[in-house]
Amino acid sequence: MSELGGGWQDLWLGTATACTDRTAETAGRAKNRDGSISITVGSGGQLLSLDLDDRVRDLTGPQLAREILMVMRCAHAHIPAPAH
Repeated sequence: MSELGGGWQDLWLGTATACTDRTAETAGRAKNRDGSISITVGSGGQLLSLDLDDRVRDLTGPQLAREILMVMRCAHAHIPAPAH
């Protein structure tokens, strides 16, 4: 029974790693100037990660929204072109 469980876990971990590797190859990433906002988008433009550090607390709500949108647009611009 443990062999079956171990094999399943290895298979699942291998699949998850492969997905992560492929995502990294096709993702667009960007940070704002001070690095307090970091965004990764997938090849279809979907948000994969949004990381904020404590420095964003110094921004007003509208400023934070503008910064996030600006970084997201930059991340979209950095999505690699599909290989043909």
